[in-house]
Parts: sequence; C-alpha cells; structure tokens
Amino acid sequence: MKFASLVLFCTLCFCQNARAQDVYRTYHNARFGTLVRYPANLVAPQPESANGDGRKFVSRDGQIELTVYGFNNAMNRTATGEMNRAIRDWKRDTARLTYYKAGRDWFVLSGYLGADIFYEKTLLRRGVFHTLIWQYPKVLKKRLDASVSRSAASFFVEKRTQSQDPAVPRVQPTPVPTLRPTARPNSRYFKPRRRIVPRGY
Repeated sequence: MKFASLVLFCTLCFCQNARAQDVYRTYHNARFGTLVRYPANLVAPQPESANGDGRKFVSRDGQIELTVYGFNNAMNRTATGEMNRAIRDWKRDTARLTYYKAGRDWFVLSGYLGADIFYEKTLLRRGVFHTLIWQYPKVLKKRLDASVSRSAASFFVEKRTQSQDPAVPRVQPTPVPTLRPTARPNSRYFKPRRRIVPRGY
C-alpha cells in the first residue's frame, strides 16, 4: 500500500514538473496575421505551407500535432456556417464530436478521432478564417490539457493598419477567368491524421 502511494506521488510530481517546464514561443503567420503561443518543448515547427497560409508543429515522436492556418472566407459564411462545414469534415474522417459552440465571429469544437483527441478553434476576422487544431493521443490528456488550453487562449489575430499592408500598384484591369471559390483547405498538408484505437482501449 505504501509502495503504491509512493508511485502515485512520484507520478503526480512528474506531471506537475513537466507542466511547469513548458517553454512557450510565438508563431506569427505573415500572410494572415495569425498569432499563437505553443509549447516548444512539446512540438517543433515544420516548414511553412507552400502558399504561406499556415504551419504544422509536431512532437519528436509524431504523436502530438498542432496545426495553424488561415483561409479567405470566399463563400461569405458565418462562423456558425463554417462550424457546420468543419463538423461535416470531421465526421467524414469518422471523428466523434463531443462538444461544439459558436459565437458571432468564432467557434470551437472537440472530440475523438480514432485513438486521438482533437480540439479546433476558429476565429473570423476581416473576411479571413483563422484556425488552430490540436491533436494528440487520449493517454496524454492529463499531461496536455493545460498546455492546449493555454495555447488556445493565446490564439488571436493582429490588428493590421493600412501602412502595414503592402502597397497595391495602380494598373489597368484585365479580364481574368472566373474561378470556383474555395474555403477550408483540403490539402494533405493540413489534413488530420487518424490513428486506430488499440484493441481493448
């Protein structure tokens, strides 16, 4: 009994120390002005996406993943409308949602995808959706809950002034082909991974 109590005490101390040692850095997306603080001791930045709309952060063992990206609201959706689209996308990947809520210019949702927990937070600012997604194994829930909450709370969009935006040269308008508007990125770069739940989990 004393041995079991000692093991439990040591485990709790380890978890508390691990949380206390989290080192946060800030990611700033130059294209959309998205900012977020992330625990650099848990996840490392991967190369920026090809068109500069976001970046992934992955743990050394590949089990923990943070994805941050933005995209233009080409379909002029409300936050609730985009949340419904996001829910359909997650369900298409066989996710099980356990929570979702939307406001005038934001929404959050979370649930399970295979053996993982996922948490998504999206902000609508000046015609652009800014999205943050955390995905990590269920077994790491206690370890990561505080880190994910802190990161999500820091997620915001910088206020850009006219002087911060690049100058647009005056040119004669030329005809351009009509393109089918796009919204939520569907590229493999941003697609959530799915891990099968281990037998007996």
